Amino acid sequence: MFVNLKNYIRAAIIGSALVGTACQSVHASETAILTVHLLGVQNGGGPLYVSVQKRSDFKQERGTAGGIYENVIGGNISYTYVDVPIGEYGVMIWHDTDNYGQFSKDEKTYMPLDGWGASGPELQGEPKFDDVKITVDSFGTELTIKMHYP
Repeated sequence: MFVNLKNYIRAAIIGSALVGTACQSVHASETAILTVHLLGVQNGGGPLYVSVQKRSDFKQERGTAGGIYENVIGGNISYTYVDVPIGEYGVMIWHDTDNYGQFSKDEKTYMPLDGWGASGPELQGEPKFDDVKITVDSFGTELTIKMHYP
């Protein structure tokens, strides 16, 4: 269901550094602040990955914003990304709770065994961009994502 999600997220975060450099030349009125609030993050485990991707980047090895966060403390966490170009994005979260380095899922049911979250309404299967789409507008955008754990 979420095969290779780690590779997508990791590449999106690396790509976001390159995009961020390119976006410095974009006029300030064409960018905004995106704040992502995560609800119900569990303590510990491995890193927490946040990936903010445009439609053309969705599930690719590039992205616009995001990060890899180590030493996660449980509870509600917020991350803020500045200079995000105005537009539509999908936000995907993966918490590598077993610190295995791969998005773990049950071999029979394909249900996630790691923590995860996504923008948009509750997902019923592998996400498509339109399922997770949000809009970053000129006033900035705040987004709340509920984390899911097995």
